[in-house]
Amino acid sequence: MEKRTAIRYQVIILSLIFIPFILGWIFWGRLPEEVPIHWDGNGNPDGYGHKAINLFMIPGITLAINGLFWILPYVDPKKNISQFVDTLRKYQIGLNAFMLILYLTILSSTLGYEVPVDQVIAFSMFGLFALMGNYFGKLRPNHFVGLRLPWTLEDEDNWNKTHRFAGRLWLIGSVLAAIVYYFLIPVNLLWILFPFIGMVVVPPMIYSYWLYQNKQ
Repeated sequence: MEKRTAIRYQVIILSLIFIPFILGWIFWGRLPEEVPIHWDGNGNPDGYGHKAINLFMIPGITLAINGLFWILPYVDPKKNISQFVDTLRKYQIGLNAFMLILYLTILSSTLGYEVPVDQVIAFSMFGLFALMGNYFGKLRPNHFVGLRLPWTLEDEDNWNKTHRFAGRLWLIGSVLAAIVYYFLIPVNLLWILFPFIGMVVVPPMIYSYWLYQNKQ
């Protein structure tokens, strides 16, 4: 990756990380002591806690996840991270953007604005899955990112074919799930989410094992 591109990625990533901390500091005084910290599948609050949990839990989790991304090149046994670091940074940006949207949605709802929490989270999540699927084919064997199955980790050809198949499935599946959810609103998000997860996880596993058996 070119140095200028790497710097641009890091500036975007750091901005997405620290915006929630800044917003938390700005709006701290406007929030009640007890605020929603959990929502059900229909976007209704069903759990409450201290406002510090609401404001700093998501930014803290985001910071920890990014820490893992930054240390991956140094702890990956296969040492393949450098081959797809550009894709890794795009994943990092996509994940940070998703967490920021989640944070802004919860903050807006807590401040009294009418926000369809379940819908915003759903479409953002499907968008994140679509982004990941779009770049799945560029991942190379490693122990941290991708479909880390016994058959993909043992055989690079199995890894590449499985991830190309899974990438198309994740991209198409995300778009279809978003369309179905849109027309079924206000259906409980979990009714769409569980079948979606099964659809994008199980077939690639079966396909990878099928490739392994054929090669044997």
